[in-house]
Amino acid sequence: MRNLNHPGSRRSAITLLLVMAGTPLGAAVEPRGSTATEPDIPAQIFRHPRLEIGNHYLPANEARARWGSGVVAGLVALGVAPEHAYLDVRGGRWGTLMPTQPLLPGTGSGNDLSWRHLEMEAPRSRGDYQRSAWTAFSRYLEQHRTGLQLEASELTRPGHVTVHDEGRLVQIYAPRVVNGIPVRNSYLNATISHGNLILLGARNWGDVTVSPDPSITAETAIGLVSEHLGLAPDAVRWPKTSLAFVPLERHIDPFQGRPGEGYDYRLVWVLRPRLASEPLADWEALVDGHNGEILAFQDVANYASTREVVGGVYPISSDGVPPGGLEVTYPMAFTDVTYSGGTSFTDSGGNLLACVDGDITTTLTGPFVTITDGCGDLSETIAGDVLDLGTSDGTDCTVPPGASAGNTHAARTAFSAVNQAVAWAQGHLPDNPWLKLPLPVATNINSNCGATGGPGGLSFFTDGGGCTNSGEIAGVVIHEWGHGMDGSDATPNISSPGEGIADIYASLWLNTSCIGRGFRPGIPCGGYGDPCTTCNGVRDIDWANRASGVPHDIAFIDSCPPGNSNGPCGGSSHCEGAVYSEAVWDLWHRDLTAPPFDMSIETAREVTTRLTFVGAGAVGNWYNCVDGAGIGDGCNADGGYLNYLAADDDDGDLGNGTPHMSAIFAAFERHGIACPPPSRPECSTQPTLLACANSVNATGTLSSPTRTVSGSSK
Repeated sequence: MRNLNHPGSRRSAITLLLVMAGTPLGAAVEPRGSTATEPDIPAQIFRHPRLEIGNHYLPANEARARWGSGVVAGLVALGVAPEHAYLDVRGGRWGTLMPTQPLLPGTGSGNDLSWRHLEMEAPRSRGDYQRSAWTAFSRYLEQHRTGLQLEASELTRPGHVTVHDEGRLVQIYAPRVVNGIPVRNSYLNATISHGNLILLGARNWGDVTVSPDPSITAETAIGLVSEHLGLAPDAVRWPKTSLAFVPLERHIDPFQGRPGEGYDYRLVWVLRPRLASEPLADWEALVDGHNGEILAFQDVANYASTREVVGGVYPISSDGVPPGGLEVTYPMAFTDVTYSGGTSFTDSGGNLLACVDGDITTTLTGPFVTITDGCGDLSETIAGDVLDLGTSDGTDCTVPPGASAGNTHAARTAFSAVNQAVAWAQGHLPDNPWLKLPLPVATNINSNCGATGGPGGLSFFTDGGGCTNSGEIAGVVIHEWGHGMDGSDATPNISSPGEGIADIYASLWLNTSCIGRGFRPGIPCGGYGDPCTTCNGVRDIDWANRASGVPHDIAFIDSCPPGNSNGPCGGSSHCEGAVYSEAVWDLWHRDLTAPPFDMSIETAREVTTRLTFVGAGAVGNWYNCVDGAGIGDGCNADGGYLNYLAADDDDGDLGNGTPHMSAIFAAFERHGIACPPPSRPECSTQPTLLACANSVNATGTLSSPTRTVSGSSK
């Protein structure tokens, strides 16, 4: 419930105001109190208590038992079972219906519609599909106007139609309009899935019987509000006036009276005064257009907390190349904020969720990341609302003017990047204990051309030796964090070879194949004998961006020179990791985007990310290799290929395939690290990767297959 006291002093957290108004202003700095020349405007806030409506939806069978069969008679014509219907008792309309009604061509249950049957042209664009969906929905409303007790003429036309997954899911929102006047908080919403209408409901929809012609003028309403505020009308700007209907509770008890007798509608003048003392406030007054009663005077702006912590970071690299290579001001998520009353932490948007006055201080020490910088301590304090750690030129120990010695580019960039990675990973692995612990991160270590990472912490080196400061490059930061993730998942050891999975996490997060862009300015990465063509980072995991332009396989990595940490073929982990990091890039960019899946790059990225967080967790050795023979495979139970399949499985049987098996196989087989697809005796031929798989989901989800593959027995 909204606090109507609206004190002029600073409030805590994010103030969420109940809004009956139209679209409010965006988040703004919270307005201050009144001046000496104007009355205390916040003290005049008022909202009629009956504007807060206690809705009650009653199951159809209970409504029939209470009021008789007449209240549910329309369900028969609608084809909706009583257990799938809920009556809005106040409005006497259906607040929730769950039909299975084909409206558009699709694969939904019982749906055999065609565009020709609907006398519509097949949509060629998203806009076409939106228009077709609205047309089909409007026809349904006209056909069932009696059962729904709704007039389609009272809907805003066209409604707001959102299309997901190329039409698999359609959401419709249609605000109500009566006699050309909008009805606040009254609308119809519907969902169409696989062509079938599956959800429909009316909100705050009762009989509007009040006259649409106001009895008082807008000027009279302005005078009434001015009097309420204690101001002369010409002391306030009145840029907007409009009419609206607003619903009120007729009775506190929704069961008082029969269904349809619970709403009381008022015609109101909507006024938006602008006050000099509150320049950022968005005041709104609702004045009854017939009797002049002021129903509400309120500030409908959405306020963000006035205390926040921000700072300059490099989104991708410090190479000065847009996009991502220029320092920008980001929220400092999950950082400490110390004040006179104790210590709190900011939220994911850098906001301090506490009521705090006076000085606030941060040291970039949070619940998930703690920063230690080789240039000195980091501690910044401010008495104002925004604690800005600042931006600056230079590198290494260069800090913004007047800043503490540890407030460096690398400290801010690494803190921001790791916190974002942790939040990302928590969405996939919410029960992983490592993701809930503070990770020590050291920046500006006095060394060059390197970085280290693992479950115990991360370290980043200064600029020099032909290399950029590694803590200023988000790709390197997430790569090193990826080592920690690799060592803290379902198989709590660094997998072999471990460099590839770290590259994969960096690639998926930053949406690039060039890992650590700008690490060696002007010098393409070496590529272990197959140099990169454009990437000046540490590696490029897209084989098309290497000089040979061909995928790398076991034969290639078997010639990798040994290093400090070696892979299954006995070569350097950095070199050997390319074979499976390229496979995962292919899965994302080549195989999930190709038939039969035809996913967008964005959808393929989400699917690959999910498969990686879950599947990579069980990997010990990413593949098998016979050292020196140039041969290997992915048939090991702790390998990447089989564990990606296990993560993709939807029925507890790898023997019959998985929803995305053909794409996963193609990606890993291209690099020689797959395993022959399982055969089944009932298959007439060896499967073409997905024959005899249970089904393929062409929309990109990891379950609920939508169409079977030719030759499938399931």
